[in-house]
Amino acid sequence: MISAMTLLQNWGIPFAEVRNSICNFVHLHYAEYKWGEQDVHILGYWVSQKHRDLTDLMQRLRCDRANRVAKIVQRLGALGLPLTMAEVVTAATSHTDSLGRPHVARALVARGYVDSMEAAFARYLDRGRPAYVPRYKLGPEDAVMAIVGGGGVAVWAHPGALASDLIEPLVEAGLTGIEVFHPHHDPAREAALSGLALRYGLVITGGSDAHDAAELGIRNIGLNTWFELWSRK
Repeated sequence: MISAMTLLQNWGIPFAEVRNSICNFVHLHYAEYKWGEQDVHILGYWVSQKHRDLTDLMQRLRCDRANRVAKIVQRLGALGLPLTMAEVVTAATSHTDSLGRPHVARALVARGYVDSMEAAFARYLDRGRPAYVPRYKLGPEDAVMAIVGGGGVAVWAHPGALASDLIEPLVEAGLTGIEVFHPHHDPAREAALSGLALRYGLVITGGSDAHDAAELGIRNIGLNTWFELWSRK
């Protein structure tokens, strides 16, 4: 069986470019920003880690995430659910440089306080729940421009119902793709998002929004999507 790496090299993408692009994507693969009271997730592909403005921004966001998690842990302790930051870091496995609520949720499950990550969010971690802590607010347009300024391409992850309200300013900021296929998008939503992608010339992508290997999706959108994104750099 031919590997994805080999296919990409056959398309004329050098090995070093493939390797670095994967590393750079993971470096900025799930950045959460604010639009009003809604969370907007922007994915950045092929971002240069040597771009000073962007690396400074990401460092600021990582520090904010860590401080936010510490405050969440404090709130949980006050609710009679003691956790340590060490437990959250353990739950984060290889993602210790970018702590977030999913890692707190895993730690809660590991402690036996809840039966699932979904229950952890529903009871304690979602907006409006007792352990929720607001995060640093960065406009999604600023996020897109930062990614583009850093030599990458920006994709809007699981836009849902926000798509029609926010699509134009994000396209103007330099948006390249939009995640049409997602577990929370029903066929009607997929059709609407596909229409927006065609209207604005965006690459159609998909994702499982997995925060754990057990949650990985099985839908295949093909390697052509990955290559088309790369061609828009």
